[in-house]
Amino acid sequence: MANAITKLKKKGLLLAEGSTFALTEEGGKEMDSMIVSGTTNAEVHAFFKGDLKGKQVRMFEFLADGKEHDKEDVAKGLDFSKGKTQKVFQNLLCEMKNKAQLIDYPTKDTVRLRQDICFPFKK
Repeated sequence: MANAITKLKKKGLLLAEGSTFALTEEGGKEMDSMIVSGTTNAEVHAFFKGDLKGKQVRMFEFLADGKEHDKEDVAKGLDFSKGKTQKVFQNLLCEMKNKAQLIDYPTKDTVRLRQDICFPFKK
């Protein structure tokens, strides 16, 4: 936490005095850009897809029904000929989970879009 606070202060995004913190004007603008805008799940999905590329977009669209999908079905649906064990598919899953933080794994063999982030207006 201390490292994060120091970084934000150096970037001019946060003011800190003792245990009191406040966003600077620039910090407020930065936070505004992080807030998902939209009034429907479709608008939220469009927002997220704007930051994705190629197979990431295709995966997002494949999972956009909000349901839990078997990883093998997703891999085949995205044209990974060797299925869920193909390294490129595994890398795509990692990108979508760790970097983009848009998917989760309800079980070891299934994947879905994160319900809390991708469906703020429920289904």
